[in-house]
Amino acid sequence: MNKEKKLKAIEQKISAYVRSRINKMPVPGEGSANAKIIFIGEAPGAEEEKTGRPFVGRSGKLLTELIETKLSLKRKEVYITSVLHWRPPNNRKPRRSEIEQSLHFVREILDAIKPRYIVTLGNTALNTLIDDKLRIGQVHGIFIPVGSSIFFPTYHPAAGIRSPVKKRRLLERDFEKLKEKLS
Repeated sequence: MNKEKKLKAIEQKISAYVRSRINKMPVPGEGSANAKIIFIGEAPGAEEEKTGRPFVGRSGKLLTELIETKLSLKRKEVYITSVLHWRPPNNRKPRRSEIEQSLHFVREILDAIKPRYIVTLGNTALNTLIDDKLRIGQVHGIFIPVGSSIFFPTYHPAAGIRSPVKKRRLLERDFEKLKEKLS
């Protein structure tokens, strides 16, 4: 099975699971099966829940802008998903039990795409995929090799919206570091 078909099958499996077990709108992820970079956030928000697409709200607009202006890539050239594939009640932080229900899907996506860079957006993705004792303020903008991939933690785009002067500038600098590594 080619990468596109394998990824579509995983996305369909996520959708079926979320609809039948969680009874919510699934937001599996989207982008290129041949992506060299995958972005992984925390969980879908209100706009994502409405559309079934990841990062399409305010945070998504900032993420897309950073991908296009700082990395000189199109959104469709990367892959974007979250550690949780549905919106938690009241938009709260995902619980460990919810992440455990969804994490094997994230691993399947990573295995299917085999990206060179895995960009974790915010503490939840960082703690889920790298180390639950790390804080984003300590490790953002640092390349962390793991196997054949390189993890690159940075702030969640929502932080760049809430604190546009400080956190947005940090986000931009992190994306500039990533661009240098890609060159």
